[in-house]
Amino acid sequence: MLEKLRNKFTENKDIEPAQKSIVGIDISHSIVRVIQLKQKKKVWSLVKVSSKVLADSYENEDKRNEAIVTQLKNIKLEQKIKFDEAAISLPVNSAIIQVVQIPYLEEDQLNEAADNGSLWETAINLPGETSEYSIFWQTIKKDKEKNTLTLLFVASRTEEIEKNCDLLRQAGFDPIVVDVRCFALRNMLKTIPEVRDTSAKVFVEISGYENYAVCMHDDLPFIYDIYVTDEDAKFLIAGNEKIPNEVVVRVAEQVRTAMTSCLKQCGVPRLENVQLSSSLPFAKIIFKQLKSELTEYKVELMDPFSH
Repeated sequence: MLEKLRNKFTENKDIEPAQKSIVGIDISHSIVRVIQLKQKKKVWSLVKVSSKVLADSYENEDKRNEAIVTQLKNIKLEQKIKFDEAAISLPVNSAIIQVVQIPYLEEDQLNEAADNGSLWETAINLPGETSEYSIFWQTIKKDKEKNTLTLLFVASRTEEIEKNCDLLRQAGFDPIVVDVRCFALRNMLKTIPEVRDTSAKVFVEISGYENYAVCMHDDLPFIYDIYVTDEDAKFLIAGNEKIPNEVVVRVAEQVRTAMTSCLKQCGVPRLENVQLSSSLPFAKIIFKQLKSELTEYKVELMDPFSH
């Protein structure tokens, strides 16, 4: 997906994003984050990291966008970032992500069906026209004997991509890489030794209006929505020293439902380690309360800097 979308936003198509100086930008409901990485001999090092908190609510979307642009400009000045190229994450709720199994096709047949759109018309029910989406797909597993082909399908509305990229441009950045946020978090799991070799890797994102679980099994990503009411989301976003216990109980029950779906779909007997990710200011408090509710799992706070 990175390479395919990169071509939409940069003129220089001969340079891979990883070979350029680049910052990563993550815009959530509550926080704007910017990091800079440096690669030397295939090893990545963290050079700079900065984050700015956004208000719980704004007068309207335009005011919120103005605040995001202002914070990005402030970070660029404070961190003395001298280049413009940026990678940006898209929220999961703006994308359609599915693992699709279809009858086996040879490579040329598969490419032709994907190019003319007939593949998605039969395999995926997209809201609206296919032309409204930027579509990435990847072959995950082939089984000619069983006549099956497993594909990863990711579709993001072009309008949503452009809206997010425009915020970066207003702040003085050039968005050359775009990807859905959950895949960046999935890649981060690979850096954690305790979960690297397990058969199923699971992380849960609880960020108010962005709540989901991702279960990785045999390199297949299964994504499940975690339902949180608007009222409960407000409690999570506003936060304080203690989120109301009934809110945490309801969220924990939804996490259990997602875990049950994961077990059934992946066919694994049990899940032990669950990583929690959150962009909320009171993430550690939410983590502590969820951990006390989800006693059947080893719940850990996902920390990219601990390894």
